[in-house]
Amino acid sequence: MSKVKIPKHTEQVLPQVENLLKSWTLISLLICSFFLTQISMENIDKTWVSNSVYLYLSWFIKGILILVLGTFNTILIMGLGILGHEGTHWTLFKNRFLNDFWGGILWALSLLPYYNFRDFHFTHHRCTHYQVVDPEEPMNNHPLWFALTLGLLMGLMNRYKIVLSHLVSQSAKERGEAWKDVGFLTLAIVFYFYLIPLLGISIWFTVIPTFVILPTVFALRNIGEHRSIPEQGQQTLTQGTQKVDSWMVMTHPLIDWLWSHINYHKVHHRYPHLSHKYLPEIFEATKAEQSYLVINRYWQIILHALTSDYYGSQEDIEPYFLSK
Repeated sequence: MSKVKIPKHTEQVLPQVENLLKSWTLISLLICSFFLTQISMENIDKTWVSNSVYLYLSWFIKGILILVLGTFNTILIMGLGILGHEGTHWTLFKNRFLNDFWGGILWALSLLPYYNFRDFHFTHHRCTHYQVVDPEEPMNNHPLWFALTLGLLMGLMNRYKIVLSHLVSQSAKERGEAWKDVGFLTLAIVFYFYLIPLLGISIWFTVIPTFVILPTVFALRNIGEHRSIPEQGQQTLTQGTQKVDSWMVMTHPLIDWLWSHINYHKVHHRYPHLSHKYLPEIFEATKAEQSYLVINRYWQIILHALTSDYYGSQEDIEPYFLSK
């Protein structure tokens, strides 16, 4: 068996310029999408005559446009959030202050608290897919329809609840991080609900629909992380010496770039200290030696999830092992 050189955290060459340019590109695309939605709504109002039939048709067209562009916006916002996730692992920028400052802003653009997520996320890495102790279990271990709707909202409310409690914590560290989260979230709220309207864009056609759609689209992507895999304490090792707790979703290169290779989720969980840019090459270098669950496209894993529970069986995942 060959030895694959896995760089240590300090040996990495972080794609700092790419991360910065990508984040600004996604923010610019989001603003352009908001403008496009606003212009489309205004043109529809100007074009259609005041006939009731055409009026109803214009409402229908508006609804379709808002749904399509709102979904596009959520994909962009998730791209920003995943870059913020890089920050939680200190792989966004080498400078710790810049890493946490920009990572906090990017994460807050998803209306999520950055420092609170880091604590939650590191616990998830230590306890991935173990019943009771994995902090992701309460929002995901439900029937699929519930996990796609109320489950994520439950997790979100719990994050806010913890931030509020930490604001008055006896721990100076918890208190400081909670107030930083409040600061980041305030900047995001100012951006969405003050600066965007200042540009002449209605939040009712843009920001509000986007954040109504976001939880479901996020949950659909989240299916491609751990759902349907057996609970770690129950998993057998018939496929080698390593257990699997995460999926590998092979998707279009544009999605790979847009979502910073988060679909290489098993590689990320094995080597959480690595920047996203290393994940594809580590997968290629180790796939003949390490066990991976591989599935093509997100729509296929969604279909697979329809017929399995959050904690699946060994039989559920057996056909998807790449190396045996």
